[in-house]
Amino acid sequence: MDSASFGATLFFLRHRAQLSQAEAARRAGISAGYYSSLENDKRAAPTADAVTRIADAVETSDRERSLLISLADGARLTASLKASGIPAHVVELIAAVRHHADQLEPAAAAQLRRSVMEAAMCK
Repeated sequence: MDSASFGATLFFLRHRAQLSQAEAARRAGISAGYYSSLENDKRAAPTADAVTRIADAVETSDRERSLLISLADGARLTASLKASGIPAHVVELIAAVRHHADQLEPAAAAQLRRSVMEAAMCK
């Protein structure tokens, strides 16, 4: 589940909670159509507030909530980098580093992310 997209992870969590999309959306306070588009990766990642409400709706653990937040943050970052004109291969590299940085000590992960972002902004 850790390498999946936001939508695929959300799908897994909702099914595990035995909820329909409509019920998960109702619990999260969002429309069923919006929820469906998130689960199918058809929309930009939601805000942190919406991710928290969705995580509550599908009854996540603290670790799963953190994963959803991280996936949403990563998706928003990727969309922003693509929109800024950074080449696709650099965006992919940043996404890979971001994913693998989670396996490092927090201080090392933060430094690695900063360094990669600084390098990416130089284009």
